[in-house]
Amino acid sequence: MARVKTFIRIKPSVDSGYIKYDKCQITIEDKKMRYEFDEIFGPETSQSSFYDAAVAPFVKDALEGFNCTFITYGQSKSGKAYTLDGTSPINLFSITNECKSGIIPRTCNDVLKTLYCSGNIDFMVKISYFAICKEKIVDLLADSFTEKKLKICEGSKGEMYVQNLKEVVVKNIPEFNRVLKEGNKKMYTSLNKQSSFFHSVFTLKVIVNNNMSNTCKIGKITFVKLAGSNPTSFSGVTSGTESQNENLEKSLSTLSRVITHLANGTAYIPFRNSNLTHYLKSSIQGNTKTVLIATLSAAHKDVDETLKTLNFATLAKSLINFVFANILRSDELKAQRIYYEREVRKEYVELKSTNPTLFNEKLKRELAQKHQDEKEVQDYLNKLKEKNYFRIQAQQKLRNEKQIKLKMDYANMKVEIDKLRKEITEYEHSFRSFENNLTIMKEGIMDTLWKTYVHNSLEIISNTNNLKTNVQEKQGLEKRQLQKNSCSSKFNTQVKKFVHIETEIEGLIKEIHDKSKQLTELHNCAAEKIKKINLSAYDCIPVHEYKNDIQGVMKSFERDFNLLQTNFMTKKNTNINFRDHVSLLISILKENVKQTKISSC
Repeated sequence: MARVKTFIRIKPSVDSGYIKYDKCQITIEDKKMRYEFDEIFGPETSQSSFYDAAVAPFVKDALEGFNCTFITYGQSKSGKAYTLDGTSPINLFSITNECKSGIIPRTCNDVLKTLYCSGNIDFMVKISYFAICKEKIVDLLADSFTEKKLKICEGSKGEMYVQNLKEVVVKNIPEFNRVLKEGNKKMYTSLNKQSSFFHSVFTLKVIVNNNMSNTCKIGKITFVKLAGSNPTSFSGVTSGTESQNENLEKSLSTLSRVITHLANGTAYIPFRNSNLTHYLKSSIQGNTKTVLIATLSAAHKDVDETLKTLNFATLAKSLINFVFANILRSDELKAQRIYYEREVRKEYVELKSTNPTLFNEKLKRELAQKHQDEKEVQDYLNKLKEKNYFRIQAQQKLRNEKQIKLKMDYANMKVEIDKLRKEITEYEHSFRSFENNLTIMKEGIMDTLWKTYVHNSLEIISNTNNLKTNVQEKQGLEKRQLQKNSCSSKFNTQVKKFVHIETEIEGLIKEIHDKSKQLTELHNCAAEKIKKINLSAYDCIPVHEYKNDIQGVMKSFERDFNLLQTNFMTKKNTNINFRDHVSLLISILKENVKQTKISSC
């Protein structure tokens, strides 16, 4: 399966600013249209660069038995003829970058050069050339007096061909140049009298017979130059040429319609509506690798035709063909050859019997042409021999120079090898010394490492023991700190109790002092009352009752005083015990502080 390749080639122009392009994209800025194709070739592209990029890969396919078709489409004077034919003939397999030859002569040169350089193979290269003018097929290689009616037919494998079309065998570049020149001369002289616009089809058939595999590969390369897509605009038509242009416009419009139907998947395709589309059936829907070369004029006045060409190329790039190599067995090819030879003999017999004069004239022409071809071939062979002689001389000289250089290089290399061997010996001796020193150093390093390891191990053990001791001491300190904190807490609690007891004692002392004072006052008062009683024994209040009251008060006061004194003694004893306990706690704290200082030191 192969998609139709589309290449764009832009003709130089002074006012090409409206076209912007890169490798695969082209933009028409006036119309704000953008298109994408397989590759775009600018005005600076040479014939050689264009051939190498767009055509050469397909020539290799043709030599493997594939069919390839190149279709040029574009408006008049946009570069179709220049692309196909060029402006200079090809010459003896020698094509330079400056050569202006088109893709047709370059293809033939490439094919013949490849086949001649391939070695032990049998091959044949045939050329056919015809034009379609006003829906009539014209053989551009046939003699005018032997022309037959030409008809487009379809082969058993779907290939399209022109029945009775003349095929010319070419064996070298001079023969090819002559055949192409005759065909172009007939096309541009005889056909121009009938019409200014026509389609031309140039076909190169390559037959390669492989005796080893008993097979034959038949490849075909077809070059189609379509008439300008704008015949009416540039032909200066008169009433006598309107029908010609209508036929051309019909064939091009039919081609556009066929491609549109194929792109859209329409069931019915009108191939037979024109000879052009009928012949191109196998190229756009068959066993062919097809390339569309769209030529553009970069002039601003041609922008409409440029858009028309780009739209046509956009449709064409969506077409897909199913391709396979044309490989025949040798017996099939032999049968075809016998058939063609029989047809040629039959044609000669018919011509000799019907018109001996034309037959003799044709024989004379063919003999003269044969002598001319033989002369050109001989000249060509002589030039090749001359070139080969000088090439052989140059090769021999180069070979001798290479041998001398090789001998000198060998001698120099031998010296270098001896020098390298000596250096290798010295390096080996140095390496052995280095290896011995390395062994000694290794032993010393291992001994040092072992001693260091033992010392470090002992130091680690010592540090570990010290660390354990420190940990234990730290744990003891933490324990003593806890005890200290506990004692401090208890001490603070006892201090608070002591302060509270002292406060209570002070209260009791004050209360005792107050009670003593009251007792003294009461005692003095009682004494005075007793004295008064004694003086006035016969008072209105009975003495004995008043005395009893005083004695009751005294007893009650004594009881309170005794109770207060008892409480005071109890508090005093408690205070003494608390003082002893506090003294003990203080001594314990002092001892802990002393031990902490000793441990920290």
